[in-house]
Amino acid sequence: MKKIVICPHCKGVFDASNLYDSRIRVQCPLCEDWIWLVDCQEVHNTNKLTQEQLISLLQECGFQFYVASGYWRAPDGKRFKELPTDLNNLFKYAVPKLLQEGYKIDIRIRKDETMVVINKGDFLRTGTALKLESALSWAIWEVIHGNPI
Repeated sequence: MKKIVICPHCKGVFDASNLYDSRIRVQCPLCEDWIWLVDCQEVHNTNKLTQEQLISLLQECGFQFYVASGYWRAPDGKRFKELPTDLNNLFKYAVPKLLQEGYKIDIRIRKDETMVVINKGDFLRTGTALKLESALSWAIWEVIHGNPI
């Protein structure tokens, strides 16, 4: 299983899968500082948010569900019959909200995984998954709910 960690010094993200003992010191491949692996934050490696998490994420982005009509209503008034959590809607509704609040978003796409890093000063949250949509959803979820990585 892949173990992706964040360096506490440079906030760089690197693969520590080959390191099994968290009590060792390692050299960050990005900033070259020596750090204790136990001081590094581990990044999520799950694929999708649950249905409840998706609903919460939409509500935080200003969506409302109308029971009588069975539709989701976006902040701009557009209506959706299904949960609008595809990549286009994440970039249309969630990403601009984060950018307005001063967050920076870094997307790293590799052959076997996608990582989204959202940060503002010392505050940093990430999401990793096979697909960009899932990685972005996880990172936004972490920012909204402030959960530790």
